[in-house]
Amino acid sequence: MLFDQTQRAISQQLTNLCTQFLPQLVETRREFARIGEDLDTAAVKNAQVSRHKAGEAERASHLLLATRKCYQHFALDYCLQLNTFKTQQRLDILNSVFSFVHAQFTFFHQGFDLLRDLEPTMKTMAAQLSQLSTDCAAKRKDLENSHLLVQQRDASGEPLVSPCPESDDIIQGYLFKRSRRKSKTWKRCWFSIRDNQLFYRKSHKVHLSDDLIVKTAASRGEQQL
Repeated sequence: MLFDQTQRAISQQLTNLCTQFLPQLVETRREFARIGEDLDTAAVKNAQVSRHKAGEAERASHLLLATRKCYQHFALDYCLQLNTFKTQQRLDILNSVFSFVHAQFTFFHQGFDLLRDLEPTMKTMAAQLSQLSTDCAAKRKDLENSHLLVQQRDASGEPLVSPCPESDDIIQGYLFKRSRRKSKTWKRCWFSIRDNQLFYRKSHKVHLSDDLIVKTAASRGEQQL
């Protein structure tokens, strides 16, 4: 809309000014110059005619008088068109500038109205971003603490125990298990010790009900594992 209004405000108005006034003004100027040449010719003939020839002198005088009147008429007409063009030019240019400024005003005013309608959403989003920043900071702190704890335990040589939430697992992790089939291939399975028993499943994402009991683990065996 802004581009369209700018085109109409500047391009179309100035184009109309040039197409409506300039062609007629150029034609009047051309005709004015031609009549000026005719006036010069009539003046020269009137000056050169012999006064002893009364008829030719009278015709030359009448031709000079008629040409001078025609020249004066076109001079006034040409002056009128020039003044009209200058006045219309100022008017159209000022109208173009005003229309352009008004188009800019409308554009930014509509943008302000749209952004003002978004103000409640922006406030809600700001609150969400603030909460998200707080959560991210807390999560980063937890991760840093966990990383520090792992480094401390690794330095002390203590075993890493990672109990599963809502379970009584003592230790868990991935181990390779040899298949009972003839191929005797090794498969990576998720093992855990819970209630003094060793369980395994394909992945730690599998539901606990899919666990397979391998054997009953003694306390000593749990420490060795």
